[in-house]
Parts: sequence; structure tokens; C-alpha cells
Amino acid sequence: MLQPGGEVQHFKAVDAEHRQMKAKIEEELSFLQTIFGTHLLEPPELHKHAFLKQDLELQLKQVEIYHRELTALLQNGGPRRFVFF
Repeated sequence: MLQPGGEVQHFKAVDAEHRQMKAKIEEELSFLQTIFGTHLLEPPELHKHAFLKQDLELQLKQVEIYHRELTALLQNGGPRRFVFF
């Protein structure tokens, strides 16, 4: 079991990892948009572009949701433990 301070440290490490993932996804989306704007794409490439863009946007939303959940946990003092009888 983690110490209370250890839990906060662990959450902060996960938060930093989420921020890095978000930055990388945003970088990939920007690169993808640059390719779309500077190259003439064939229909199969357009399909791949649309698919990849949609996939990256979904991943970005997931990371943002995880970040919000983590922030809420940090602000509320960590995870709550419940005992059900």
C-alpha cells in the first residue's frame, strides 16, 4: 500500500505522462494537417488521412478525460476507498 504522500507523487508522475502524451498527439495532428495542406493525396491516402486524424482525435479526447479525472482526484485528496457490505 502506498503512503499518502506516495500516492500524490504517483498521481503527479501519471499527470506528467499524460501531458507528454497530449503534446505528442497534438504534434502528430499538426503534422498530419501540414501533410494534408501541402501534398496532393490520392483517394486511398485521403481515406488513411481521415482515419488517422479521427483516431488521433479520439486518443486526444481520452487523454484529456484521464487528465481531468486525475486532476479531480488530486484536488479531492486522492482516491476514495469504499467498503460494501
